[in-house]
Amino acid sequence: MNYKLHCLEAVRDDIGEKRYRTSLIQVIANYYEEAYGGKKVNKSSMLTFINLMLTSRGLEEISYSYVKKLVA
Repeated sequence: MNYKLHCLEAVRDDIGEKRYRTSLIQVIANYYEEAYGGKKVNKSSMLTFINLMLTSRGLEEISYSYVKKLVA
């Protein structure tokens, strides 16, 4: 995951802020789902994890409904 996040950071200016944020969310969500190893994902915990990663990069948090769309 760290390599993918680093690559996204490198192309951030080229792809634009909105696409960067969306791609970042997708990478983090995929990592979280893989970490669960096929078990049912706790959406609330995923939301907290993603929002923590976003705020640490100075980005706006996402809503619970966004996570529901990712997991569905």
